Amino acid sequence: MDIEIRIKDDSTITDKELKDIEQLFNNEYTDEDDVWEKDAPYGFSPSDIRAMAYMNGKLIGHVGAEKRWISVGKSKVKVAGIGGVLVEKDYRGFGIAKKLIHQLIDNLQQKEYAHFGYLGCREEVVTFYSSCGFKRIDRTETVKKNYSNEDMTRSSFPILICSITKDVSAFPAGNIHLHGTAW
Repeated sequence: MDIEIRIKDDSTITDKELKDIEQLFNNEYTDEDDVWEKDAPYGFSPSDIRAMAYMNGKLIGHVGAEKRWISVGKSKVKVAGIGGVLVEKDYRGFGIAKKLIHQLIDNLQQKEYAHFGYLGCREEVVTFYSSCGFKRIDRTETVKKNYSNEDMTRSSFPILICSITKDVSAFPAGNIHLHGTAW
């Protein structure tokens, strides 16, 4: 399988690439009331850097990251919030998502983009993210609820981190406040 991976800062995304991303996501998430938008994808945080997988010129996979300072206990931590992980249904099971995540993390390390990668996910995909180098942490997390000013606190929700410029053992103790929406 001949796959091309493109790593792009969001400021350099072309209109065609943006349309391709929108189509990839809307093909997967078909709720008519909930469409993908660049600055508010399904109510989650947008990406400012993306890894995209192409096969024969067609977008078949995507992973995004957004840089943000978050609070962890009494510490401020710079994270790359990982989100928008999706591979088109016909191309799943070939390691494309893992390849996208690894190339994105490598790029973030080279740019010294953040201290840690950070993501929240469903319980059924924790094993996949662990296989990509993420470590689960048990914390309470506070996020903005879908671009409102309302905070939402959740616990017993899978939170995973990975090393970018600091080892995961250096992640501070304490509850987490994302100071924005989740990824």
